[in-house]
Amino acid sequence: MNHGAASLFICPECQCGTLHVEEFLLSDKDADQIVDGRLICGQCKNWYRIENGVVDLLPARIKHLNYDRFVLKNIRFAEKYGLALSVADELGGSTPLNKTKPLGAFEDVVNYEKDVVNNRFYKALDETAFLDWMKRNLKTGNLVLDVGCGSGRQCVPLAEAGIRAVAMDIDEDMVLLAAKKLNEGSLSSMVDLVVGDGENPPVRDESFNASVHYGVLHHLTEKDAAVFNASRKVVPGGLMYTLDPHKSFVRFIFDYFMKVWQLWVEEASEDPLITEEQILSWMAKGGVYGKTRLSTYLPPHIFFAGLRTNVWLLKLTDGIFSRISGIRKAGGVIIFEGKKKD
Repeated sequence: MNHGAASLFICPECQCGTLHVEEFLLSDKDADQIVDGRLICGQCKNWYRIENGVVDLLPARIKHLNYDRFVLKNIRFAEKYGLALSVADELGGSTPLNKTKPLGAFEDVVNYEKDVVNNRFYKALDETAFLDWMKRNLKTGNLVLDVGCGSGRQCVPLAEAGIRAVAMDIDEDMVLLAAKKLNEGSLSSMVDLVVGDGENPPVRDESFNASVHYGVLHHLTEKDAAVFNASRKVVPGGLMYTLDPHKSFVRFIFDYFMKVWQLWVEEASEDPLITEEQILSWMAKGGVYGKTRLSTYLPPHIFFAGLRTNVWLLKLTDGIFSRISGIRKAGGVIIFEGKKKD
């Protein structure tokens, strides 16, 4: 964690914006990088660990996610050994089950990398969707809030482009994998990594040039709250970007292909698909206005060629089908690009 990043964070318990830094171990490569230490709230006196350069800012009510993930992983032994969700009752309530869903699906980060991050379809989508938006809208020195960063799909290319980020995810294993990638690319100073709740990011209001939810909202139960809270963190005139599964009238075709030939396993919320009306409404509540576009009119299974061919095919099919009446609403992915009012 960059020493100066402490001024961006707030206490997830009392929302106080004064967190004091205690350094235990600094990086031997960069004296401004805290490897181990803690942040202490000046108001409620709760403290939050900094370990391996990652800040743990989970609130107490979901502090035991790692315990709950272990229980879910070994649920077949629950009755025999008395394993239960959660150990957090004494802290004012058990861990919300919806918070644990993504963790159970992505328990094996190696398979997550193979099945999702390095999937040929997703690599093409990353380029035609997120990287295209990043190159058109962001510039060196901007500060981006990457909500639901996973293993670094967005924060790594942001850092490579000279764009700073605070990247957070509720899954610590994923965040540690992102840290490893940033380390290997000598990019750690560009990104501050946080284990935190994306529905209510523990960062200061109006501090970021942009916020990104890339394939994140469909995991969340309180999608509208997540969008509104993220909008508060963006400066007036700042940007917001989201990408998620679209609730189209041909979704059953995509689902059928995935059932017959499962490309990846992913746990989502009970209502994962998002409509254009929903995302525009959620954004408007936070004073964010923009436009949506649809992508991925063909099942991901056909994108089995190399990256350049897949990018060409995705652009071609998006361009054709988005112009045909009666089909233009059939895209499997919905993308929002917007700006917060000044």
